[in-house]
Amino acid sequence: MVIEEKIKTFLSYIEPQKEAGLIIAADSGSLIETEKLLKKASFQEAKDPIEVINHLSEKSSVYVVLHAPLSKDFYDMIVQYTDRGGMIQLMDKSTMDFRSVQFDPKVSHLILVTLKENLISLEKTFPLRQKVGMTEQV
Repeated sequence: MVIEEKIKTFLSYIEPQKEAGLIIAADSGSLIETEKLLKKASFQEAKDPIEVINHLSEKSSVYVVLHAPLSKDFYDMIVQYTDRGGMIQLMDKSTMDFRSVQFDPKVSHLILVTLKENLISLEKTFPLRQKVGMTEQV
């Protein structure tokens, strides 16, 4: 029940934010519970940056479970979500075309989820916490 309350509170605070949110799970059980709660709150799961922009274009909120190593494409997408305030442009490597999406970051939210141990590895390559807004540990 503690995780559920933390996630509900986190989601209520993230609504007006334009930055991506970050949830750091202590262990795999917390990660699984977090994913269930995000799905229950109508967040769509995405496995790659193109899926993220597809969901955002449909005015859906999306979450991504990050694993090490983090691709530069994923990091670029995270940076653009925060810095461009409603626009992301990425190269779709399957078609070699640029894909762009414009969205309202106060309607379509991005939440990054990772294990605490993965965050340490991820940040050896990219300064992830410098590019997100609110952070919660569960």
